[in-house]
Amino acid sequence: MSALTGSAQQHINYATFDGLRGVAAVMVIIFHLAYRAEWAQVITHGYLAVDLFFGLSGFVIAQAYSPHLQAGMSLVQFTILRLVRLYPLYFLGQLLGLCILALFGHDAMLLIKAFILGSIMIPWPIYIENIPPIFPLNGPSWSLFFEMAINIAFALTVAMLSSRVLLSLLAVSALALVAAAMHFGSLHLGWNAYNLVGAVPRVGFSFIAGILLFRFAPRIRTGNMVPLLVLVALLPLLIIGPKRWWLDLAIIMLVFPPMLYLAASWQPTGAVKTICHELGRISYPLYIIHTPALYLGEKIISDSGIPEAWKVIAWATLVVLIVVTSAILPNLYDKPVRSAIERAIKPYGSNAQSTALKRL
Repeated sequence: MSALTGSAQQHINYATFDGLRGVAAVMVIIFHLAYRAEWAQVITHGYLAVDLFFGLSGFVIAQAYSPHLQAGMSLVQFTILRLVRLYPLYFLGQLLGLCILALFGHDAMLLIKAFILGSIMIPWPIYIENIPPIFPLNGPSWSLFFEMAINIAFALTVAMLSSRVLLSLLAVSALALVAAAMHFGSLHLGWNAYNLVGAVPRVGFSFIAGILLFRFAPRIRTGNMVPLLVLVALLPLLIIGPKRWWLDLAIIMLVFPPMLYLAASWQPTGAVKTICHELGRISYPLYIIHTPALYLGEKIISDSGIPEAWKVIAWATLVVLIVVTSAILPNLYDKPVRSAIERAIKPYGSNAQSTALKRL
């Protein structure tokens, strides 16, 4: 058993986080698939995987950017780096949503407006189908919007705040989260016009918790399987259990922070590390393209009139295709586009900032 300490821990790539991101993305897909196929209704709290994403983001953003922001990185420089990381796949998700919805006769002007506003990350809820999502071309984009918002807030103030102040903000966020859960009866919030306000305590609590977990991160150890076993034991809480607001709160406030702490305390090796890295590599493309793909599947598979057994096979095939596409996109599309943008902005940024971009 070995421990990683000091500056080495400040710059380590947490492979366990990669694995958690991948598992969370798969849970989101299965949760959304359940709206289209009853047999897939096995993950009752899959929407809470987004809160896990926010917690992971708080930890990793604090790790990667706090030193640069404290050394004088400007808000503009920080925002550009974050957009370079997030935007290529985000834009692809908007484009896929536009093309797929256009295939099924939706109002062209509404789609064009939604694409223009969605492409510049402006929420615009419209009734293309039924409930108005704030990003109608690609529903999961709502979390990217709030990810950018909390990132900017972090760069402006949070990175400079003491841990004591952050603990106070965490407490306020927790109270707001409880109020939102009780008011709406669930924490499946933030994605549509009716519950948009609920996204604020969701992202606030989990992101701040992630920052604090980074500041008090445990010494990383390899070779100890106990954290892995505990993580595996905690994951079923996203799968089982009734849809109750108090259970949503318990998972976000009492399960996810210890889960992240355990993940930060253990570094996998060998095959497990490779699997974790692969899960992390495909997690973002998986998250951002699955909704347009599932919508296409709904129109083709659910409305096809084929026997239910064949529908199950068709849906399973589509999910496999989504995963395979997500495995291809990083090298085929995301990395080349990001590299081109990075080359274009390199004359305007420092080496330290370029390093920060490459690490995320």
